[in-house]
Order: sequence, then C-alpha cells, then structure tokens
Amino acid sequence: MAQAHGLLEVECLEGFDSPLKIAMLSRALCDQPEGLPPVAALCVYPAFVLAGQGALGGRGVRLSTVAGGFPHGLTTLEAATIEVATCAAMEVDEIEVVIPRYMARSKDWMALSGWISELREAAHTCTFKVTISAGELANRLTIYRATMCALVNGAEFVKTCTGKESDVVSPEVVEPMLHALADWHNETNVPRGLVIGGGVESFADAAPYLSLVQQILGEGYLKPSLLRFSSVGLVDDLRGS
Repeated sequence: MAQAHGLLEVECLEGFDSPLKIAMLSRALCDQPEGLPPVAALCVYPAFVLAGQGALGGRGVRLSTVAGGFPHGLTTLEAATIEVATCAAMEVDEIEVVIPRYMARSKDWMALSGWISELREAAHTCTFKVTISAGELANRLTIYRATMCALVNGAEFVKTCTGKESDVVSPEVVEPMLHALADWHNETNVPRGLVIGGGVESFADAAPYLSLVQQILGEGYLKPSLLRFSSVGLVDDLRGS
C-alpha cells in the first residue's frame, strides 16, 4: 500500500478552486506521513500554476496542468495550441490534454493524429499527457487505436478519463489501453506511461488495476514515471484519514 502512495496524481480541478486552496493542498501533499513516498504529481487549472509552483518548489512533487479545451476537447486546434503553449511558457512540469472524442468514434485517425501532434509540439519540453476518455469511446478496438494514436504522436502518458465524464472507468476499459502500451513498448523499446482515473477512491479500487498492469506490462511499470492513479480519495485512504 505504501508504494501506491507514490503513484498518486492528485487532481484539484473544481470551479471553486483558489490560489489559497491550491497552496494549502500542495503543502499538505508534501507533508506525507513517515514511511510513505511523496505523491507523483498535483494537477491544477492553469490559473493556479503559480500558486502550485510556489508551494511545491523543490519538494519532489511534479506540477501538472490541463489545456487544449479540457475537459471536452471541443475547441479549435488554433485555440488549443495557444492554450498549451501558454502553459508550457509557465514552465509547468506536465501538460494534460483531452482528445476530441468524435474524431476517434468516427475513426478519423488522420485528424486525430494532426490534433495530438500539434499540441505535442506546443507543449515543448513539458511531459505531455493525452486523455482519451476511454469510457466514451465505442468499443475496445477504438480504445486501443486511440491509445496507439496518442503514443505515435508523442504522448508520454495516456490517461483513461478527465474525471468529468459520466461513464465510469473499469478494468475492462483499461485493458485495451494496456495492450496498446505493451505493443508500443515491444515495437519501440520505449516505455510510455498510463494514468488511471475515474472511480478509484480506495486501495481496494486500485488493486485490480495494479494486478492487470503487472499481468500485461510487468512489475517494471509499477513506478510513478510509468503508472499513476488520478484520485483524491485514494490519498485519504492510504494515509488512514
């Protein structure tokens, strides 16, 4: 269970967030109980990047932000690119974007590839994370192909969902993403990461995913550079709150 604490990517993405709230959360995350590794990352809206940087600076927790029409992905490519570039200029550690789901559902892989690659370029040196909203895609094959499309076009992490969708993530939805990651690794010898979010609020919720990752990708993926859980409730569960 202690290892799972180091796999946490804590999201604070609510309409009532504030600089003070982000600063207080950042300090709380850095003040982890003895024997637990630090959480992997904190994800905030762009308006609160400076507050997060000020509180997290040099304390081992990466700062992530969302851009490119989050959480729907239904903006113009020009607007999405500007938003991503603006976040990159703030020198945030990681940038998360979400695909326009209609491109995947209609199998317009050329359009989706262009979208992702443009945003990858705009993200510059930031770690680039692509959310595919797997629960809203039509079937396992579409989930697999959307994941592979993200990887081919520069995603360093693929993410299951934004946490704002109505469809709940399940091991059945995550499995084709894992197979895409495995195939990518086998073909390129370059591992890429996975962020699992949506309904993982306790260690009991996380356990089936940990088992599935070990089964398909192996023990070597059980580290924060390759596997994360996007959750707030899991923090409390692992800290015994």
